[in-house]
Amino acid sequence: MTRSDWYRLLVCVAAVAFPWCALQGLTDSTRANAGMSYPPFALPRLLAAHLALSLPLALLLGSWLKNNAALRDAGRGWWVGLGLVSLGLAAWLGPTLPVGGLLYMTILRSFLSIILVLPWCLLISTPASRSRSSWEGRALFLGALGLAMLPCGLLTDALRTARVEQTRELLERERLERARQNVWILRELGGGVTIGKEKLDELLARLNHQLQALDRQVSRPLPTNAPEALRLERALLLIPLNRLDESAKLLLLLADGRNLATLLLATVYQEQQRWADSDARFESVLNAQIGEAATKSEAREACRMALEGLVFNAREERRPADVERWLRRSLELFPERAAELHFQFGQHFAHAGNPHRAIEEFHQAATLNPQRFQRRAQHEIDQLRASTPACLLRFFQRDE
Repeated sequence: MTRSDWYRLLVCVAAVAFPWCALQGLTDSTRANAGMSYPPFALPRLLAAHLALSLPLALLLGSWLKNNAALRDAGRGWWVGLGLVSLGLAAWLGPTLPVGGLLYMTILRSFLSIILVLPWCLLISTPASRSRSSWEGRALFLGALGLAMLPCGLLTDALRTARVEQTRELLERERLERARQNVWILRELGGGVTIGKEKLDELLARLNHQLQALDRQVSRPLPTNAPEALRLERALLLIPLNRLDESAKLLLLLADGRNLATLLLATVYQEQQRWADSDARFESVLNAQIGEAATKSEAREACRMALEGLVFNAREERRPADVERWLRRSLELFPERAAELHFQFGQHFAHAGNPHRAIEEFHQAATLNPQRFQRRAQHEIDQLRASTPACLLRFFQRDE
């Protein structure tokens, strides 16, 4: 590569990196704590994708603009200044723009990305060739426009689908603050989805109301001689608010020999992704209570919760052998939950890339409890068969 080529490459990298870093730096703490980027880009990876995929279109527009003699002779300082102005314009407009549907938000983000990238591309653009026919120019423009928008639209849709599933899970686990953060992200990604039967705005209003009520409850200071039950209740209230450090501090003082406090502490460590600490707490409860699980309902429930936590940790850390080990242990201790556990085995094997074993486990779950799992198992099986080539299904069946 020549020196000129290296310069062009460096400017292209700067055209993406500078606006990305600047907008991330301008993102307020509330959005940053939720993992969000500057509005209306929702997420840092989506901002990076829009900026990078806008480069071809910005370079093409720059070459056309350079056909103007006045623009062609402008110094580099003009384009750097214009780049700073465009950044200021995007920073000013971003928070004021209304959110809308997926198509509207994709077009809006693409337009802002081109504004951010174009001035830097003008530093290295050369006048467009006059020998190029008009239809070639139109084809190049449409191709670059499609590249700037279509992949980002598909990425946004995939991110939205994943966030919907994550939000459902968070609501089931009563992680209200994190669920609210996901709703913020979903609205900015393009909305158009429901969680359960609630629209995003309805769900956001409900979460705001619940979190405000929790905030009022925990704002009252605990007495220095507060009983254990009151301190345990306070630790529980802090978890939905995502104030995990405060909750862990309270639970750590209560966890010694107390199953509920230890299980809650392990759950808090889960949320903090302290997997080893969480595993240690869950296993301590399991080992302490397994001897009495056959005769005492409280010990049995503690073992169930500990095993569910261990399965969750292993799944999140991508430890498939441990997922299978803890599911088998659950099956030994809780044969009455066989249908539910076989369904979880099916999901595990499906994610692990073994569709034949997954289908077997789903069939087993549906056979053991058709009322609860027949429809869900058939849905999972249909998805596997639709996404797995028949030759691979035969391969896995032969391999078994």
